[in-house]
Amino acid sequence: MSVTNLPSNIFTAKEFLSTGLKKAEGKKVSMACSFSVEDLVAIDLLHKIAPQVTIFAIDTGRLHEETYEVSESLLQKYQLHIEWYLPQTESLQQLEREKGLFSFRESVENRLECCHLRKVEPLNRALSGLGGWITGQRRAQSTTRSALEGIEVDNAHGGIIKINPLLDWSDEQV
Repeated sequence: MSVTNLPSNIFTAKEFLSTGLKKAEGKKVSMACSFSVEDLVAIDLLHKIAPQVTIFAIDTGRLHEETYEVSESLLQKYQLHIEWYLPQTESLQQLEREKGLFSFRESVENRLECCHLRKVEPLNRALSGLGGWITGQRRAQSTTRSALEGIEVDNAHGGIIKINPLLDWSDEQV
């Protein structure tokens, strides 16, 4: 059961956002943005009810040009500031010097190492000091997300509030 102690279908996406922001108890909340269609929907909702919430993105060093184009469009449409987090340069350079540019293709261990440097460590920095964060994750996206709640305590990131306002949205709704 979620932090709200109510089933997720009682809340709309806007209610999840509003309630989650209150649960953060006045601490800074930021939204993770990968520029997926779900994230764009969540940003639009967020902009209407809490335009003060900041947006962050992780640049893994392997993003498509279209990702940056969508980012620029968002900046123009919503007058946003996006905080970008990149992998630590020295660690990434060492990995690429020692194992090459595509070591992640060679083994699960190498894939996890690359993922940690490019995604996990920058995400940890982005979430440091926050009271909560917002995602565009949906249960229908994968079986690993089937247990998502609208508002959760994210113990993996220090017990901050994690808000998933679109968790029950279908592809058609998005």
